[in-house]
Amino acid sequence: MDWSEFKYEKSKLPQEPSEYAKFMDALKIKWHEELVNDENLKRYIEKFRSHSPINFESFVFQIIEKKLHLINCQSLFISRKDYTPDIRYRKEAERTIEWIQQKKLFNIQCLWRANQFEHPLLKCTYDFHFWEKHIHDCPFLEPVTQQEIQTMQIYLRSPNSEPLHFHHFMLSFQDYDELLETEGDDEQYINMPDWYEFYDGYRGTGYLLKLPDLRGQQEERLRAISLAENKRKEKENPTSPQNTNIDTRPFFWMHDEVSNYFKLFEEDIFFKELNNISKEESKKFEEEEDYEFDQALEILKEANEDIYIVGGKEWREAIKETALRYINKMVADDLDVLYEVDALFEELNISTVKEDLTEEALEHSKHRVKWLKEAAIKAGEEPNKYW
Repeated sequence: MDWSEFKYEKSKLPQEPSEYAKFMDALKIKWHEELVNDENLKRYIEKFRSHSPINFESFVFQIIEKKLHLINCQSLFISRKDYTPDIRYRKEAERTIEWIQQKKLFNIQCLWRANQFEHPLLKCTYDFHFWEKHIHDCPFLEPVTQQEIQTMQIYLRSPNSEPLHFHHFMLSFQDYDELLETEGDDEQYINMPDWYEFYDGYRGTGYLLKLPDLRGQQEERLRAISLAENKRKEKENPTSPQNTNIDTRPFFWMHDEVSNYFKLFEEDIFFKELNNISKEESKKFEEEEDYEFDQALEILKEANEDIYIVGGKEWREAIKETALRYINKMVADDLDVLYEVDALFEELNISTVKEDLTEEALEHSKHRVKWLKEAAIKAGEEPNKYW
């Protein structure tokens, strides 16, 4: 399948985050208008109304979200089908650069919470979630250095490292409270990624995790004040009771029908294929007894060099660990290439300037900042100068 013909192929989309967001918003409007006026889709949904609670508008919203998800994840889905191993490991190396920057941002967050770092675009803890999503455009984050690349390579090449390729990181990179959660008498971090801990140990930044969370505590205190004020207002002006009638009809399985939409109504063959790949991957993960083992075998089959299985483990686990070490080795090698490309860009004076996302950042946290400021005034405190 020639993905270059896909209307929304990644290279055809706006590359700047703000322009990309505007483009996606316009797509939502366009698709919404098409779907709500699709008489065939309306008739299809109508047949469920007699026995299932269903909201057509919600169904349309789910379809749009699914299509956006397929666009955003197309590289991952296509890589499972079309990427050669060399391209795949280069993509992993690019994502590894993000891991370096995310750790540096988390360290800045620790300093900021302890009142040891300031920036006009850091007004509240919520701002770190914005810059997590726009890590390459973060204005107060220094570019990756050769020393940091070397630190990551040492991590990837160490036999006990946790491979970033297979790290099912369910938390936010900047989820301060979750990442600093500890257990046991020795207060071991239970959610901290291995890479974060390695970075701290190798570069001597572990002390940052022990800094006081002064700003977080202040926000919690102001949040309590704000909630108390809202409860007082609610008590003085109670809202009308909600309708408690319960719909006893069988639940409408929106997820299944959204998938059927692509089979029955979607005309774009590329969307159909992306949806099929997504379903196949989900099915594999659900049905296969050891999905990671099967992946490991495929990776080792594709290797273009002799691979020696690690010893001292049950054979399945040995194969998985061998594959993961091989991935780490390939990614570590590709990091050299990426750094050389960046250095060449700098030498040739080719711009890699970060996009100015000031307006988007301010919009992201404006409501949080508003109630923090109101709560501070209510408590007779001086609001933060950046509020």
